[in-house]
This record gives sequence, structure tokens and C-alpha cells, in this order.
Amino acid sequence: MTHQKYRAHDARRQDRPDGSILLTSGLALGPIACRTTDWLVDWAAAAPDRVFLAERSGAGWREVTYAQALEMVRAIAASLAERGMGAQTPILIVSGNGVDHGLLTLAAQYIGVPTVPVAEQYALIPGAHPVLERIASVIQPRIVFADDAARYGTALALPVFEGVEKLVSMGGAAGETLFDLAAQRARRCLGAERSGHARYGGEIPDDLGLDLAPQGGADHAADDDHQSGAVESRAALCGRQAAGAARLAAVEPCVRRLA
Repeated sequence: MTHQKYRAHDARRQDRPDGSILLTSGLALGPIACRTTDWLVDWAAAAPDRVFLAERSGAGWREVTYAQALEMVRAIAASLAERGMGAQTPILIVSGNGVDHGLLTLAAQYIGVPTVPVAEQYALIPGAHPVLERIASVIQPRIVFADDAARYGTALALPVFEGVEKLVSMGGAAGETLFDLAAQRARRCLGAERSGHARYGGEIPDDLGLDLAPQGGADHAADDDHQSGAVESRAALCGRQAAGAARLAAVEPCVRRLA
């Protein structure tokens, strides 16, 4: 029995002369966005007041609508552009999921800056810091982001991050940049925002989108065999989302601009 949320399976099998078996899907692939940030641009126009991102904040919630998110993403992207960020200047993200994490990732993708999210235990557990240091030494980030300077302070103070800009959402100390202040400063600089928007218009889908660092448990901190990552382009991210949507009967294509 097929669940009403999912389309019926349509698996195709091909038996090859060498004994290998090739399985493919017979479901048609829907529209594929040119950029991951196209979805944000489209939904900001279609449903500007709908909540896009939300997280707990005290007794209530911090909510960001699609329209607000697009404005902030463009401002943050402008701030990154002002810093000379590009495909060769990745951002290392050491804290977990959150609104600022999402906004920073989208802003980076908006102008073609790779982001490298790592499991937060590598920053929170002292015994796992050697893993974080090895990741940072390979990635060579221009910026390292954490949502809470106090909680991630020990990790941010590691020698490997000397000379790396530290971007934090709250609790910033001397030498650290507050995430909100960076966005506000860029928002006031119209020229920089136009520059970021121009870079968005010329973005190439095959540029690097995400460099997924190792997600193994902290108990593997000293085991180099567990230190592997996966590089994923924005084109791959867009294609994977289209493939996922093709399996879900309840999902309508959300991208109307494909060029």
C-alpha cells in the first residue's frame, strides 16, 4: 500500500553482461533550481510573511520570515563580499543548527563561499579538540562561526584559529565579531549590498556549496580513519532536493525561476 504522501515506487532494473545490476528510478525529475538561494528569493516573493526559520528564545520563539531572511541574507552576503570572501575562503561552522547558522550558510551560498559545518561535539568536548584542529588545518578557514562565544570559547581560543576572524551570535569578547553587528553594518552600506547581489546574479551552480566535515562520534577523536568529509556543489544540492521532491506527492515545485 502506498502512503498518500509518497508516490508509488517505479524502480527499473537493468542486468548487465558483467553481472552488475543497475537500479534507476522511473519517476520524472521535476524542475531543478540554478542556485540553492533561488528558493529563498522565490518564497520571499510568494509568501513574504510566512515563517521560514525559528528557534527557541527565552520563553518564546525567535522567528524570521522569508522576506526578512532574504533581506538579512543579502546584507550578510554583502558583508562577506566586503571581506573579500570567495570560493577559496571557506567558513568553518562549529556550533549546531540555529537561525544564524542558517542565515550565514545561505549568505555564503548567495555569493559562492563554501561553508564547512562540523558536529558541535568537536568544539564542546576538550578530548575532541584535536579533531577540530585537524579539520581547521585542512580547511584553512577565513572565518570561524559559533552561536555562543561563551559556550564555544575554549574551541575558539585554540591556536589553530589564531588570525582567523571569529564570528559569534552572542557574548562576543575582544577580537570577536558579533554576527548581528556585522549584518547591520553591511545593511547600511548600499554599495556593498549591490556588489553582493551582482555576484549572486553571476553565480555558477557548480561552485562549491558545502564541504561536509566528519560527523563521527567524539569517541573517534584520535582515530584518523574516521576523519573523512564530503564536498558537495550547489548544483548537487539542487539536484538532490529535486530528486527528494519527486518522491513526495504532497510537494509542489517551488522554483519558478530556472534561469
